Amino acid sequence: MLPLLRAEAAPAIWIDDGRFMAGYGAAQAMPGPLFCFAANLDAVSAGRPAGWLGAAIALVAIFLPGFQLVIGVWPFWERLRRYAAMRRALEGVNAAVRGLKLARQTFWDGP
Repeated sequence: MLPLLRAEAAPAIWIDDGRFMAGYGAAQAMPGPLFCFAANLDAVSAGRPAGWLGAAIALVAIFLPGFQLVIGVWPFWERLRRYAAMRRALEGVNAAVRGLKLARQTFWDGP
């Protein structure tokens, strides 16, 4: 993803390579690095709105749909958890996610 971002985004938002790489490196230390990096790019770009306002708009635009989804599902969640089939399905999803994480760690990231 970094080569694509570097080739397409950096020239388009008038940011030099050093600032781009510094922001990308800082974003890697946070959860959701591409989301945080998008806010950083908005903060340091020469486009409008830039600075804190641009970063705030970028963060709200990225995270708001997920928050709306959680808030929308919340009233129905306890009702769904009462069904045995739904509990089994969630246990299966949890097991699959754990398996994917283990496979990634073992095969892609190395031991």
